[in-house]
Amino acid sequence: WAAVALQIFITKRIDRESQMVTQVMSDGVENVTAAEVKLYAHYGDETMTEAAREKILQRVGEKLGIISGYDIITSTEGENTSTTFVKKGENGDTTIRLISMEQTNADGSTIQENYLMTEIALKNQSTENIYRCKEQLDQIYTDLGLSGSSNLYLCSQEKGRMTEDEMQKTTADFFDTMHAKKRNEIELQDTLCIYGYSDNVPEYVYQNDHKVNVNIAFTYDEGEDITYIHRGLPFIDKSF
Repeated sequence: WAAVALQIFITKRIDRESQMVTQVMSDGVENVTAAEVKLYAHYGDETMTEAAREKILQRVGEKLGIISGYDIITSTEGENTSTTFVKKGENGDTTIRLISMEQTNADGSTIQENYLMTEIALKNQSTENIYRCKEQLDQIYTDLGLSGSSNLYLCSQEKGRMTEDEMQKTTADFFDTMHAKKRNEIELQDTLCIYGYSDNVPEYVYQNDHKVNVNIAFTYDEGEDITYIHRGLPFIDKSF
């Protein structure tokens, strides 16, 4: 997943996450059951000791208000090293990673590239709290002198199985708000996933040679008799 995230092309920054939250709120959707805010940024090319890596993660954790009850684990695979800070809580889980990857230049020389990735998974929070968390994380990266690429995910639910017309209307409303055009649609049993592209969203990924940066999906749980609505910018960065 890290490799996919790092391929996101950054051109300019606009307040597209705020648009998405506003759209969800304006639809009267109060039952947001899960949300994830992720931010990725390049963190230079210096080689760091394990102690230095842990200090960086602790610094970010402290800025998020986490001073105890966390774990830090370092793992190495080949020339790549990942140090992970994890804090699990009642209202959400926080994961901060410092990933170092060895890159080979055209002349055969190598250089280490570092990336700082922060993921906050929130549970049963209001849309206001979700966006407030995203703003806090943006400010932390700015204070560190980092320009990051973000990913925002929201999940809400509707009782019963949504009809095809209801799913298409929800999609149309979301795409209209984001000024997005439909690019692709994938339908499997109990799952509908639709991708779009908007010039107003500066980050994008490629899917089948097409740029996509607006994503909505519907999944139906027959046992619960609930339709889950997943929204993501620039894509839904999780499995369901």
